[in-house]
Amino acid sequence: MRAFLFIYPARVYTALGEVAVRDFHKKSFSKILEGFNQAIDLRYRRNGYRVFWLLYKKSRRSEAPDLQGHDERLVMFPEDKIVVASVTEHQQIVGEDETRKPVFTNERHVLRQIGFPDKIEHLVLGGFHRRPVRPDRDGGCVNRIGRAAYRAGYSVVVDEDLTDAGLDRSRPIPIRRTPEEAACSILRRVRDKRLLEDELQFRKHCPWFPQVSLG
Repeated sequence: MRAFLFIYPARVYTALGEVAVRDFHKKSFSKILEGFNQAIDLRYRRNGYRVFWLLYKKSRRSEAPDLQGHDERLVMFPEDKIVVASVTEHQQIVGEDETRKPVFTNERHVLRQIGFPDKIEHLVLGGFHRRPVRPDRDGGCVNRIGRAAYRAGYSVVVDEDLTDAGLDRSRPIPIRRTPEEAACSILRRVRDKRLLEDELQFRKHCPWFPQVSLG
């Protein structure tokens, strides 16, 4: 089975993107999310991929998904499957009460729910957030799950059009293009040389991201 996993389609994350899009691009954020829906459907669902959505769990004592936190503008189809994180939204964003240190989901707990180790031939990732702010930080849930799948020996790639990087755009997402084409487009939008070097260095050490050249 080939699978596409969208990580945390949560209002807490789309709200941040909405502010940026409104202030800097003057674009309709709902239109951008509509483009996400179309790309997921045409790139993956209609090409034989099973689509999964990772949601936070409802409470510490519950294994049920937090449906209230889901931004319904990111549309789940009836045939899609919900995967539940091992943490709540509060645990990850605010942190544990004692330490205030964010707690990330157990990545293998997520991968087991979508069919690892036996049922997945190829995995594509999207969602929030793509990578840590600094290369030496251990964040970015898309990055963390990609790393876990890669280290377990599986074929995995991030489609960066369908991450927070895809929100920062003045034009709609092209519906049909590969993760490699999406990565090239994102890198070409980075104008600051220092930021571009940081991005290329990060990518070099994270082979679950497309390894592309701008030459």
